[in-house]
Parts: sequence; structure tokens; C-alpha cells
Amino acid sequence: MIDYNKVNMMSDKDIIDWANEKDNEYFEALVDTYNGYHTGLICVGPPGVGKSYESRLVLEQEGCKNVNLLNSDYEKDDDDKWKCVRYDIGKGPLVRKSDYSNWALYADVYGNRSKKFGGQLSKAGVIINDDNDEIMKDNIGLAIMMAMTEREMVKDVDFTKAEFNNELKKRDIPSKFQSDAKLVILTNFKIIDEPQKWARKEKGYTGKKPSYVTRWEALGSRMEYVDMELDHPRLLRVYVENKLHKHQILQNDGVLIDRYGRGAKDSEVNKVIKWLRDNQLKLKQNLDLRLAQDIASWMIRYPKEWETKCKRYVNTF
Repeated sequence: MIDYNKVNMMSDKDIIDWANEKDNEYFEALVDTYNGYHTGLICVGPPGVGKSYESRLVLEQEGCKNVNLLNSDYEKDDDDKWKCVRYDIGKGPLVRKSDYSNWALYADVYGNRSKKFGGQLSKAGVIINDDNDEIMKDNIGLAIMMAMTEREMVKDVDFTKAEFNNELKKRDIPSKFQSDAKLVILTNFKIIDEPQKWARKEKGYTGKKPSYVTRWEALGSRMEYVDMELDHPRLLRVYVENKLHKHQILQNDGVLIDRYGRGAKDSEVNKVIKWLRDNQLKLKQNLDLRLAQDIASWMIRYPKEWETKCKRYVNTF
């Protein structure tokens, strides 16, 4: 654990070294989860710092594949039963972002089983729940996550509403099955800290504890847990700067290339980083890679007026 009280006494190099160690911890946990050494992985950190982007790279390099049943093709056979005629199989993990319902999670767990359990993959796939705040407070969704991260060789996953759900019926997904699909949760919720705060009855943590917090406690005890520790403004800023330099994200940004025919130049990236440093304490929104992309976009589009355009991101008082 880093001592936040000492962060301002650290050099940028010290923080970059620390950031690289945190990344390596995360990458190793991803690979170990895919290979079955952990029942699952929880990574805590703010949105927009590259957690899902890097998870795709790491797991794709490991040979991970996924099955997206929600994007596969189905037809009815002669007995009027639905049958999959084309499985949507892709490289890397299956990343689910906003509006992720519990039935869709259930379908993903079913679709990403290995052949050993009746699935399409030679090795079980990885489902990444990427900053889906709603499902992290959904007791049914959390129950499915708990079932798939049990510390048992064979995991039974069930969903009593499956037979009443038209989307699941169309995909011929039963109300109970066994699965070895892996789960990675990317979240800004401190899943281990929250139950402890309720137990200690800290300020703001009195009264009836939400039922989902109890399930967080269970998940935190059975899954590998990595906290990126980006709660200090300087740690977050240097971490984002290091990402921009290390991976040349803006130089190779697909959105920028599609819009303008090129990514950001090195000199432009340096200006983006300087702007973030100068304005971090005045920002209306969180500092992240998405904001860096927006600034670079204005810079390419309006090379002489970009700073004026970027005033929209800062408080003026």
C-alpha cells in the first residue's frame, strides 16, 4: 500500500516506477485468472485509465477467445426450437460495459464455457464487467458472479427466471448449468473497504447495510483483488501521463485517425500533458485518457485556438 501522505515527496520517476509495478500486478493477475489460478479478479480504479484496453491486449496475447451469444445468429428448427447457426467468436476477453443486465451476464457465463462443459471454446473465456455500476448493485447479477467464482472444481450457475426470459429461451440457455468461464470485475467501488466501513459504523455508514454490500464481501473474499490506488490527484496524473508516453495512445488513436487521417504528433502529446498538469485542479470532470483524447482532437482540429476550445473542461471561478 502506498502512503498517500508521502506522495508529494516522491519524484515523478518514483511514481512511474510504482505505476509500472501496479500494472504488472494487474497483468499477472489477469493471466493467472485466465489460467485458472484464481477464481476471478477484481481491479479497483477510476474509469478511463486503460484497465479494459490493457486487459484486451494482455489476454489476447495469452490466446484468450470469447463467445458473444448476444451477437450470434439463431433460427428455429423443424420442431420450432431455436438453434444457433453462427457463433460470434472473437479474440480476447468479452468486455461488457454499460446497461449490462443480469440475464445477459447469465448468457455470457453459459456461452464462455469450455468444451469440457459443453461450450465452444477449447479453454474457458473471460468475461470482463467493465465499470457497470448498476449490475454491481443488482443482487441477482451478484449471485451469478458469486456462483461462477466459487472455490470449487465444478461451478453450478443457475437463474430461476431463465425459463421465463424470452432472450434466454431464444438462445436455448437452461435455468441451470455448469461453467468454468472466468470473471474479471473492473470497478471504482472499493469492494473490500465498503463492508469494513459498515462493520466499523463509520460516518455515513450507519443504519441498515445495503444487501449488495454483503455480496461484495463474499466476492472480495474469493477473488483476487488489485487496487490501483489512484486516489491521490498526483498519482492519477502521473499514471495517465505515463500511459500516454509508454503506449503512444494518442499517436495511434483509432478515433483521431478516422476523424483527421492521423493521430497526435509527439509535440502535440507533450502539449496535452502540459495542459493536464496546468489545469488538473480546475477540471470539471475526472482526469483520464478520454479527456486527453478530447484535448488532442481539439488541437488537431483547431491548432491555433485549441486552448480556447478546451476552456469548456475547466471551472472558471
